[in-house]
Amino acid sequence: MTELEKYELVNAAETFEELIEAVLTITEGDLDSIFPGRNVDMTSKHISDRIKSFTMSAPAVLTRKYGLRQQAMYISYYTTHECH
Repeated sequence: MTELEKYELVNAAETFEELIEAVLTITEGDLDSIFPGRNVDMTSKHISDRIKSFTMSAPAVLTRKYGLRQQAMYISYYTTHECH
């Protein structure tokens, strides 16, 4: 999978479940695989757990790699606000 495909996969997620699936796809489904961060690498299980408990009050718990934090913020905002 190319770097661009990883960004596109994360960007296409519209729910936290889809975002977790994107992480697992990037790490080839292995929960113990390392998901690269900009400063700290974590396992995909650790990242998935952080996505499940993500809140806008503490967005820095997720890495910015592949636009993960931005997509989580987008999902969080649009699932808690009614937008017309």
